[in-house]
Amino acid sequence: MNSVFISLKMYKKSGFIFLFLLVPFFLKAQLQFNENCREIYSLISDFQFKKAQQLIDEERNSHPDNAIAFYLEDFADFLKVFVSEDKIALNIALENLDLRMEKIKECDADSPYYLYCRGEMYLHWAFTRMKFDQNVKAVWDLNKAYRLFEKNEKKYPGFTPNKITLGLLHALIGTIPDKYTWVAEILSYNGTIAEGRKEILSAIYDAEQREEYQHLKTTAIFILSFIDMNLLKEIPEETERLFYNEFSERKVLGKPLMLFVYSDFFAKEKKNEKVLNVLKQYRPQKQEYPFYFLVYLRGLANLNKLNLKDAREDFKEYVSDFEGRHYIKSAYQKIAWSYLLEGDTINYYRFIRKVRDNGFCLIDADKQAKNEFDNKKQPITFLLKSRLLFDGGYFLRALETLENGADYCYTDNCTTEMYYRKARIFDELDEAEEAVYWYKKTLDTEGDLSRFFVPNAALKIGQIYERSDQIIKARYYYQKCLDMDGFDYEFSIHNKAKAGMNRTAF
Repeated sequence: MNSVFISLKMYKKSGFIFLFLLVPFFLKAQLQFNENCREIYSLISDFQFKKAQQLIDEERNSHPDNAIAFYLEDFADFLKVFVSEDKIALNIALENLDLRMEKIKECDADSPYYLYCRGEMYLHWAFTRMKFDQNVKAVWDLNKAYRLFEKNEKKYPGFTPNKITLGLLHALIGTIPDKYTWVAEILSYNGTIAEGRKEILSAIYDAEQREEYQHLKTTAIFILSFIDMNLLKEIPEETERLFYNEFSERKVLGKPLMLFVYSDFFAKEKKNEKVLNVLKQYRPQKQEYPFYFLVYLRGLANLNKLNLKDAREDFKEYVSDFEGRHYIKSAYQKIAWSYLLEGDTINYYRFIRKVRDNGFCLIDADKQAKNEFDNKKQPITFLLKSRLLFDGGYFLRALETLENGADYCYTDNCTTEMYYRKARIFDELDEAEEAVYWYKKTLDTEGDLSRFFVPNAALKIGQIYERSDQIIKARYYYQKCLDMDGFDYEFSIHNKAKAGMNRTAF
């Protein structure tokens, strides 16, 4: 009897020890993307940061063990720094990143959000670091993010949030130019545009059918549209349908991030009137969080319609109020253009000189503005006017402007650009034969190869031949584009040529 009693005591003692060992597991923080957190995510996406923080505080009070709050705060900081380009805010956010990352790491590792949240946080700051020219650290963060998403996909195949971000990364990996593929090989990166699109489309349909993922639908459609606009030869009907349903003019008003996506999409589609209709109603609300880049975009839309005074006011507002790094040089260049098109060369030179001393030179638009100043080459007025009208989708006016100005072309560079501009217009008018004729004329000229007209002409010929299933010819011109270097917009043009080579691979 004593032995039974002793055994029972030992069992109870060991049972208590067992339960004690399990306590840390039961006390681990959780990662629950509940209804309140989904609302917070949507508020952050709409730049309603104060209201979002109030709900985050409420979530902490009602669910103190839910560490998703740390991820959401990081998401808000990312958007603030990304649009403001505030270096001090960046440094504070990066200090908070380490603390928040540790909080996520303390959570239940069996949640599909465990690896996902950490990957998203690294990816946010990889993209942000690129804006601040912290490229080495950006690549390091990007690598960590990719590894986490890949690991999460193996552990939780088909996890909807993971598919969106991993789809974007797979699509971008599929466009890495040949001279950089060794980096992808060393890091074991794999992906194609088709693979990335398939993952994102799958996530969109998941979000349409499952309430817990509906807050991600807008993000997924934006990413799909971004990929299709920049990496495909044309936007598929399916993407257009999804975009039009999600981003109507009525839905985007008062929502800065959606307004940006809407404006960027239709600007690339050269539907300038749609862009103007929504952006003319936007006024930065300083008591919330101003998105000054929308003012810059409105300036471009006004400039494309040759609303020169309105455009000038927008660009001056942008350089006056925005304290960030990017598009400052470009904005001063556009102010200079607005005066030049009015015949005011004194103010053209006054503002083009401001390109030298203001802003940074990290993105294509600012580099192109700096090149104009450095080379001291005042744009030829009729070519500039035609270019702007073309960018706005006013194709017949752009063509008429070219034809009226042809007699004023006296140099090889002018001839090269004029041929290129004609080709672009006929291309947009779906007159493929005429477009190829003028693109080839562009390739045959002796224009300055440091400008983008010649390599982009090769890219565009490749795209036309691809559309008509003349694959061998298409690949010839894509490769011709890739063989050129040292020109404006080289990275983005080579990206598209590389994407074309991937699409037409045998």
